[in-house]
Formats: sequence, structure tokens, C-alpha cells
Amino acid sequence: MIGLHKPTHTEKAFTLVELLIVCGIFSTIVIVIVSIFVSLIQLQKNILLTKKALGEANYALEFMSRALRMAEKELTEGGECIPFGENYQPIYGNQGIRFKNGNEGGECQEFYLENGQIKFKRQGKPPLALTSPATKISQLQFLLQGESQTDQIQPLVTIVFTVELEQFQPLQFQTSISQRNLDVVY
Repeated sequence: MIGLHKPTHTEKAFTLVELLIVCGIFSTIVIVIVSIFVSLIQLQKNILLTKKALGEANYALEFMSRALRMAEKELTEGGECIPFGENYQPIYGNQGIRFKNGNEGGECQEFYLENGQIKFKRQGKPPLALTSPATKISQLQFLLQGESQTDQIQPLVTIVFTVELEQFQPLQFQTSISQRNLDVVY
């Protein structure tokens, strides 16, 4: 019988059980690798969101510091912006501050917290948001020292606020700014 091949028991082949075990091990390895990859992508997303929030908080802090440093004393009785002899006026229960910006021709300006955003308002203009709605700001406070003409202390404003982060602990920011011009008796 030419051309007929009689099978022998010496030929190598995989059994069904061996194939199932190999597929199970391969599936487990793939699942572990994919879950690690998904976790890394989620971690990167959280880090980028945190970086964005910190960038916005830093910008808002720097913007407020520059403006508050240029505040000037109200020298007109019955002034429209702040009381006579004052450098700053707390508003909204210390969650906001009003002042005259000497760098902007004495324009009345405000910083305050509204709906989790730090807002900046100029005299006669609509408010601008210094932070985006995605960056949640809480507990904004302006602590004042030496804001009055009668106290003989150089004006100092301490800004404190907290940035709420989704996956991480809230971060608290704080800085103190002294008025650039000396607070002398006029």
C-alpha cells in the first residue's frame, strides 16, 4: 500500500487540556497588563488635571498679588470705592476684597469667590473668572492688617484659599502681600 500513512503514537500534538491551560494563562497575563495600562492612563489623567488646577491657582494668586500690591489709600471723603483713609475693604465676610488700584489710575477693583471660582471685577465692567469651573476653589479669605490710616502699620493682605482636587487631598495656598507704596499720614 503505497501512499498510505499509518499513524504512530510517537507524533507530538497538544491535547485539549493543554490548550485550555495555555489559553487561561495567556488570558490572565493579558488582563493584568491591560489593567495596569488602564490604571496608568487614569493616573496620568489625574496628574494632568491636578497640574491644570495648580497652574490656575498659581495664576490667580500671582494676579491678585500684583493688583493688591498696587492698592492706594482712599483720600477723598465719601469715596465710591472704599471708606476714607482705608487701603482695602473686606467684602462678602472676608471672602472678598475691594481696593483702588493705583497702577490703573485709582480704578476700583474687587476679588471674590463665587460658585467655586475666583472672580475679578473692575469698576463698571462685568466680572472675569480667574479660575475655570473645573478648578473648585473653597474657603477664599483675605486677612487684613494695617488697612486703616490710624493704625500706623504698613498694609498687609494675606490671601488664603483651598483648591479641591478629585483624587487627592485639597491643597491650601497662602501668601502675604504688602502695599508697594508706604502708608504714610497725609
